Amino acid sequence: MAEPKKPLHMCISKRSRFTAPSIVKIRVGTAPNCVEFAAHESFLVTRSEFFRRALNGNWEEAESRIVKLPDDVPEVFGLYLNLVYTGHLPTERKSQDAIVALDWAGFWQRANDEYTDLINVYVLAEKLQDTVSKNATVVAIVDVAQLVWHDGRPALPSFRLASKGFDETPEGSQLRRLLIELSGNVRLNHIILRVHNYDFNSYFVKDLADRLDRNFQLRSGQRDLVAIKAAIQEYME
Repeated sequence: MAEPKKPLHMCISKRSRFTAPSIVKIRVGTAPNCVEFAAHESFLVTRSEFFRRALNGNWEEAESRIVKLPDDVPEVFGLYLNLVYTGHLPTERKSQDAIVALDWAGFWQRANDEYTDLINVYVLAEKLQDTVSKNATVVAIVDVAQLVWHDGRPALPSFRLASKGFDETPEGSQLRRLLIELSGNVRLNHIILRVHNYDFNSYFVKDLADRLDRNFQLRSGQRDLVAIKAAIQEYME
């Protein structure tokens, strides 16, 4: 039996407006690399508490209809806006067929390029207080982690990238939890070499050590990537 479809009609107060006053300009970055985006206020304020507050009340942005994000990267904001409007994150750089043909170094680099984009989008969504986008990005990160090379190896985020994720998120962030779970699937000798040779975020190192210690105590091995995907709700808000 087919599930009932959602009704086509809805409350008039929820309608999107497409007239000129409903358009907001968002200036991202600083000169000479500042890029101006245009978006509908209704899309932004429905998702983001940051935009909801900026575009209401006695703020300059509410009057000028211009929001400035000088500390952010235009390419990342463009990905975020794609997610808000379409529900998709256009971060894949190669087709599946092309990925299969890559050597290990190329496969790993391709995955980490995508992880970089996704982590940056998550960090921006954290700043913009957009929980829906953060959760969608978690799903995308876990999906990338499911990709495996010819010999079954997954391409997990580099420790430098995971450490950067810690640098740019607050304590208690669900992204931090996910990055630790993924990093805990790396071989122990690789972990020791990387942590010894590079200056990582201290909280990342501590949480990773706690994760490995928990594995040892439980003697249950590392939580595999399939289990992480099955429990994906744990990394959402």
